[in-house]
Amino acid sequence: MDDDALQLRDLAPVDPFLPDWVLPWWMWLAIALVLAGLAGLVIAIVRRPKKAPAGESAEAMAYRRAVARLKALPDDFHDAVLEASSALRAYLAEASGDPSLFETQEEFIAREEALRELPTELRPKVASYLTELSTLKYDQPRDGSSPEIATSAMAMLEEIHRARPA
Repeated sequence: MDDDALQLRDLAPVDPFLPDWVLPWWMWLAIALVLAGLAGLVIAIVRRPKKAPAGESAEAMAYRRAVARLKALPDDFHDAVLEASSALRAYLAEASGDPSLFETQEEFIAREEALRELPTELRPKVASYLTELSTLKYDQPRDGSSPEIATSAMAMLEEIHRARPA
């Protein structure tokens, strides 16, 4: 009997006491959905548009872009008229959501709510100036000066910008 006490015996197997690590299919699906959601969130955060600098509104940014475009008008009179008209219409579209950038002059004039964000007394002046630019764009080539167009377009832009509600 004493010999039996000194003998080393094998330990009992512990496998029956360990939990089973097999995950059900729905658990794998949940893990995959969570990982896909996290990946989508990371992509959305990386791709989101950059915000405007603090304190600068979309209208102010549109105004700066329009001023820059008007200051850089080409020397050719016809090209200057095209660019001035485009810059003013882009400003109206960006600052007030007016679709004038995407309309012909005839559609713009026919639309009753055109320039609805501007004061009533300024609307006809802006409409007539855009009509004048449209006439110059599609008229026969003529002599004119690019600085003259730049000055008049800049004055109109200033007037529109000052008149817009804050």
